[in-house]
Amino acid sequence: MISVKELVEKSTKITIPQNFIRLDQEASTTSDPSTFPTPPIIDMSRLLSPQYSRSELLKLHSACIEWGLFQVTRRVHNLYQ
Repeated sequence: MISVKELVEKSTKITIPQNFIRLDQEASTTSDPSTFPTPPIIDMSRLLSPQYSRSELLKLHSACIEWGLFQVTRRVHNLYQ
């Protein structure tokens, strides 16, 4: 399977391969940002917490697989001040 990086490097005209197209989602017909999907939010302090680290790590894993990005909350260095 070809990666997105390889597509960009090898092509002057990019055609999106079928394996990158998700047919299970409806196309958005609006440009209203309030209707756009919200990326997952990862709480970095929970990654260090014995109580929540496993669930937050699973959430991080899912965000990387499904979205390829995530939003980070709470700066870790503030936890120890």
